Amino acid sequence: MQNISDEKFLVTIGILNYNAKETIYNAINSAIEQTWGNKEIIVIDDCSNDGSYELLLTMSKEFGFKLIRNNKNYGPAYSRNRIISLANGEIICFMDDDDISHYNRIELQVKSIVNCGYPKNKTIVSICSMKRSYKSGYCKEMRCLGTNKRSPKGIELADYLLFYERNKEVDYGFGAPTCAMMSTTECFNVVGGFDESLRRVEDMDIAIRFSLNNFTFTGVDSFLVCQNSTIGSDKTPKMNLDSEVVVIKKNKSYLKSKGMYLYSRIWPKLRYCHFVGNYYLFFLNFILLACLYPKRTLEHIVSTGFKRLIHEKRIKSGL
Repeated sequence: MQNISDEKFLVTIGILNYNAKETIYNAINSAIEQTWGNKEIIVIDDCSNDGSYELLLTMSKEFGFKLIRNNKNYGPAYSRNRIISLANGEIICFMDDDDISHYNRIELQVKSIVNCGYPKNKTIVSICSMKRSYKSGYCKEMRCLGTNKRSPKGIELADYLLFYERNKEVDYGFGAPTCAMMSTTECFNVVGGFDESLRRVEDMDIAIRFSLNNFTFTGVDSFLVCQNSTIGSDKTPKMNLDSEVVVIKKNKSYLKSKGMYLYSRIWPKLRYCHFVGNYYLFFLNFILLACLYPKRTLEHIVSTGFKRLIHEKRIKSGL
């Protein structure tokens, strides 16, 4: 392992806040307490109206981080791009307003990036394992990509996220969400940042573009993020579906070349129908998908459907 004890790489920690008065203090405190000393913290408030911005003002004066407020609610993609444009760091680590990062998260993820050849290799993405806690008391452990098998290479992660294509030699983990992501700043420069037309799944979209650009993905199998699952007006099933459809349409040519465009269009509708309880439309879409892609549809529903039902039962019961 390369010695990086001199902390020569500046890391920009980017935190978004939107109406997170109950959780934002702990999120920022976990960034401040990181063992990695060579860091800057940038907080973007996305026009909150719950008093959290006023709390951030007080904290910024005490701890000295950079605080910027959007003049209206633009969504996470716009706010993340503001952080990227303001970042002085060679490496960027995003944190969410309802998460707590382990005190050595930055240190361990920087090491994983250096071990993949940085700075010679300038486009590296590191994902850490995390835990997601629910109000019922249930805590889901989520292992990062590359934990049990090799990490995805080239287009493998894009194919997994777009139409659940799986290579038996690859561990895809839980994808590449920004809350568990650290990446070199060059990654964002190459792909042009986040798509600001997306109100949700902007992290899935950028992970797909990273993959299609053949960036290096690596994982740190330590639980470095604890996420408090929250529900808000910015996290509705309809908003999620609409954004997923945009991502699929963006990749239409690629998906058609793989023969997977219709599959990628219909599958998100199944999830949406399940989340809103419309099982009549669920079964109509399922039958259509099964007629078009019988083997893939059966394998996909068996692989993920039962796990989803068990997961939801545990969320409710707290077990």
